[in-house]
Amino acid sequence: MLNKYKKSGVEIPMKTSIRHKVKYIALILVIILIIAYIYLRYPTAINRTYTGLKYRLGVENINEVEEVTITINGKITKDFWLNKRFEGKFFVDNVEELFLNKEHANKLEENSQVKFDLNRSNFLEYIFFDPFDVEFIGTIYIDEKFNLFTIQAYEPKKNWSSKDGLMITAPVTSRVEAIEITNKLMERDLKGEKLY
Repeated sequence: MLNKYKKSGVEIPMKTSIRHKVKYIALILVIILIIAYIYLRYPTAINRTYTGLKYRLGVENINEVEEVTITINGKITKDFWLNKRFEGKFFVDNVEELFLNKEHANKLEENSQVKFDLNRSNFLEYIFFDPFDVEFIGTIYIDEKFNLFTIQAYEPKKNWSSKDGLMITAPVTSRVEAIEITNKLMERDLKGEKLY
C-alpha cells in the first residue's frame, strides 16, 4: 500500500515501511527484554566455605569467641520480581548447643538443606526425618550478594538478648569485624540500637 505526501507541491509516493520499521524495532526490543529477563532469572550456583566466629554479645563477654566453618552449596534463584532466594546446603559446624534434640546436631551435615530469601532476615531452620522434626537455630541476616551473613542464634530454653545473645557471623577473623557486619546487616531490626 502506498501513501502520498507533498514535497514542494509535488506528490511523492511513500511506502508504509516506517510503520513496519517501528513494528520490527518494537518486536526486537520485546525479544531483547524477554531474553534479558530469562538470563536474570537463571539460577546461579554457589559453592563456598567461610571461616567465621561464634561469639556472645556484651562487653563482659568479649573473650567468649569460637571459630566456626560454614559450608554453602546450592543455588540462588530469582522469582518473577527478581527477588533472590537461596536453596541448598547451609552447614555450620560447632553449633551443637543450639539444638533441642542433641541427636540432630550429629545429623546436621546430611540434613542441612534450607531455603531462604536474600537481603532480608529469615528463620534458619533444619528439617529432620525419621522421626520428623524441625529445629530453628536462629534468624539469619544476609546481604544480597551472599557475601556477608550473621545468625542471631537461639539457645534452647534461653531468650535471645542484645545484651548477651549468641551470634555467628562470617566471613570474619575478629570479633570487632563480626560486630560491624552484624550491626550493618541487622540495622533495620535494631532500630538505632548498636550491638557490642
